[in-house]
Amino acid sequence: MKISLWTKIGLVTLCGFWSIAYGEMGFRCEGHIIDVGDSEAELMRHCGQPTSRDGSLLVYDQGPEADTIEVTIGVDGMINRIHYVPQ
Repeated sequence: MKISLWTKIGLVTLCGFWSIAYGEMGFRCEGHIIDVGDSEAELMRHCGQPTSRDGSLLVYDQGPEADTIEVTIGVDGMINRIHYVPQ
């Protein structure tokens, strides 16, 4: 089955809107973009230890002027959710 170019572009666009709508945009640590699908090891290498951890939920408090970032790690050791908590 052949998929047209316009269908592919539509799917990519839809996925992008889906990620934005559900708060799964990446964030920066030391100049690197951390995103869904990255490994926990890569997260730790660039962002360091989280402010707090509760099982698979890692919390990065970015200070009083920025949103807190909650990162959920899947059983495979990969980031499967990034959620911004407004201050």
